[in-house]
Amino acid sequence: MLGRNKNIILVSGLLVILLVVQLALLPMMTYSQRNFRRIKNPGIFDISAVPNKRSVSSTVEPNFPSQRQNISIEVYRTFNINDYLYVILNETIKIKNEDERSFNAILIYYPKDFWRKIVYFRVLGAFKEENFRKIEWRIHTFSKDYIGIAVIFERPIYKGEEYTIILLSDLPNFAWLESPNNDDIYCYLVVYKMPLLPYKLDKARVSIIAPPTGDVQVTFEDIEPKEGKSISGSEVYWVESNVEPFNFSTPYEKLVKIKYFYKLKTIAPEGYTYLPLRFPNAIREIEITTSGKIRVRDEFYIEAITPASNAHNVARDWGTLKLRIGLAENVENVRAYDDFGKLDVTEDKGEGIFENYTFVEVKLRTPVTGNELVKFYVEYTIQPVVKNDTISLSIPLSPIINATMSSYTLRILTPHILSMNLSSCNPELMYNESRWTIERLLIPYMERRLHFSMLIPPMNTLIHLRIDMNKLVLLRAVVIMTPLAIVLVTLTLMITEAVTVKRRRALPEIPRRKRIIATVSQLIKAYEEYIAIENETDQKLIREVLGRRPSASTLMDLRNKIEETYKKRETIFMLISRIISQYPEVREYASELRRIEGRLTIIRRMIFEEAEKFLKGEVSKVEYDALINEYIDAIIHEKTKRVRIVNKLKSIFFAI
Repeated sequence: MLGRNKNIILVSGLLVILLVVQLALLPMMTYSQRNFRRIKNPGIFDISAVPNKRSVSSTVEPNFPSQRQNISIEVYRTFNINDYLYVILNETIKIKNEDERSFNAILIYYPKDFWRKIVYFRVLGAFKEENFRKIEWRIHTFSKDYIGIAVIFERPIYKGEEYTIILLSDLPNFAWLESPNNDDIYCYLVVYKMPLLPYKLDKARVSIIAPPTGDVQVTFEDIEPKEGKSISGSEVYWVESNVEPFNFSTPYEKLVKIKYFYKLKTIAPEGYTYLPLRFPNAIREIEITTSGKIRVRDEFYIEAITPASNAHNVARDWGTLKLRIGLAENVENVRAYDDFGKLDVTEDKGEGIFENYTFVEVKLRTPVTGNELVKFYVEYTIQPVVKNDTISLSIPLSPIINATMSSYTLRILTPHILSMNLSSCNPELMYNESRWTIERLLIPYMERRLHFSMLIPPMNTLIHLRIDMNKLVLLRAVVIMTPLAIVLVTLTLMITEAVTVKRRRALPEIPRRKRIIATVSQLIKAYEEYIAIENETDQKLIREVLGRRPSASTLMDLRNKIEETYKKRETIFMLISRIISQYPEVREYASELRRIEGRLTIIRRMIFEEAEKFLKGEVSKVEYDALINEYIDAIIHEKTKRVRIVNKLKSIFFAI
């Protein structure tokens, strides 16, 4: 028996040496390389009164029509509110020149407070029977109350010609919720009624459209102004003719305001009053494996939007149980899950431009209520298009959701040669890019990571990936896995033989082994209790510092809570010290646990330092969000290593 074991050990040793030699002969990248880059559009027009707006530069001087000029103008102004309280304003202006004098621009005014709430503004234009295209605009003038926008056409409009302009404004934080009686919830929107053009308008139609899901109840009679008000389905609208030109000197307080609201209905059969959702963070990970298989995992962090006055006193029957998400084309093997297991998911197809896309409705484990951050995942595979050892993949930049993602990260991992075409992305889109090299089963993977501090629906577009299959990677996988499989089989035989011999001998337990078992058992139990408390604390830390601006008092409360959590770690440190000093069998594992705890403490301290710098204005929001995301990734990495070591100790504990 002893000779047989020696032979097995000898063969295993030779195979391991062979594996090491083969690995040394192949090119390896075992280090992590980081290349940080910020992509930024240099053409930013910025004045202190109107931040976050980007005008289209032009050398053409605007030539406006006069108020006495014979032109016909009709304006159709529509506010669309969706299920996430995301508001899009569509202002369509139809112009016909009936005068001998031509002009190449018009002027439109916006109140300053309204303009500041627009996160994305663009202008399209087209002559009659032509296709719409983006046209130029610039800030022409501003006063105490108003911003004047000059919209410049491709060419002058001559007598008899018709031209249509579409101005699109995204207003994600424009509507809000209130609960006057702490029972029913209402969505409110207050906005100035008429479009502000310094020209006479033949016709002006202003409308507001509620979410199309049917989960709301519009009280038509109570909406103001009541004069000229009409309703059509979920749309409330006003129509006026011969509207006088807007006077730039009119105080904002004198403008007629629309006071619009609707009630959120209780959804059967769940019996919950629907709460809109927000997305503080989302991560899309695309992995192209060694064999060319494409796996995608979308990770979502969601929370419910609650009435501001009830943020800390949310009724139990307010919540959201389901949400709909668009994925991509050619999707297969969809599954949804959270940290506790599988979630129910229903697949269906999209409509219109998304008719070939797969959409899923995910049913959460429990309704999302106020003051709660919920995390879940959606995983699926995509059937690749392969031609001449090249994979082509077109996929949305992010999951398709009509809501703002306060923080979004796209990760692409592959051992092959990756080319990414972002030319279809909006040139105003800003992001940070980094590149990493990691190893999976001894195969070097290149990771390309793009982080966006804010991603809104109009910015979501197709990205095009090209993956050239690296045959050296395939060869490397075969070379590594073949001897490794032989080694594993051999080791399995050795372990089986050792267990058999041990059972035959049935040696009695000695007191020292009992002490090791007792100490390791205490450490495992203490860690399991501490990890449960620590996860709750970290979840609160992430919720408060990621995607929002924490206050100084919030940071102080978080520091105190973390310090209280650290006090529960003292027993763990005592047990780790005992193991290091008395039990060399598991000394290395205990030492690594102590190092991990030290690194976690440092990372959390760095998060607080960056948050304090952000509050003082020493770092921008983009830099702050990027750093916080990196620190959170580091925390997750260290905690994963810790779980592996604790599980290893469990296996040792049961084997002794």
